[in-house]
Amino acid sequence: MQSRDLADLLPFYGSIVFVLIVKDVFGRSLGKLLLGMTIRKVDDFSRRPPLIVLLKRNLLLLLFPVEGVVLVRDAYARRLADKWWGTVVLDDQKAMRPILRILLGNIILFGFFSAAILFQRSGIEKTAAFQTAEQAIRVHSSLRLLLEQAPEIEEPEMHLDLRVNAENPSLVRVRVGDEETGKLVSVSLNLRENPRGWEVLDIEIKPISEVED
Repeated sequence: MQSRDLADLLPFYGSIVFVLIVKDVFGRSLGKLLLGMTIRKVDDFSRRPPLIVLLKRNLLLLLFPVEGVVLVRDAYARRLADKWWGTVVLDDQKAMRPILRILLGNIILFGFFSAAILFQRSGIEKTAAFQTAEQAIRVHSSLRLLLEQAPEIEEPEMHLDLRVNAENPSLVRVRVGDEETGKLVSVSLNLRENPRGWEVLDIEIKPISEVED
């Protein structure tokens, strides 16, 4: 169901909000670390703000449009949160050498890309549309023998229209079997209103060799 699709996204967006709030708990975020910057009290550059101030400061990031306007218009590029909580972002005199910051940045970037690739498939498979398509594929008479030999469904790809009874059907495309003798299976679906859920319209099966040609 569509509500289940949206519910699956809540942990993702919740984790983004959590990271935004706690990103500066050590006096700087990863971005500030890579840029050689730190957060200090505006009335004493040698002191780091207390933890509660850092958390309250980041809560205002939820008002991003307002923060953006204030940041652009301020002569010292201070956020609204900086003015409210008496903080300022400065160059860190004890920052890592530039070459080490560049190396750390590359490691972090590689880690994010690797995580995205690993979790992309699980994110697709959790959706109700994929589960409906997978069930239809596994009970299809032309695919049973192939699935007994290679039960894994590979390379999922989806093009979804979440409008009810959309004119153009949604599509789930997967590979069943190995890359040489397997099949490319395309499942057309439509989101129905009552009862709300995905309905399989058609299943198209083509040998991978024909598709590549």
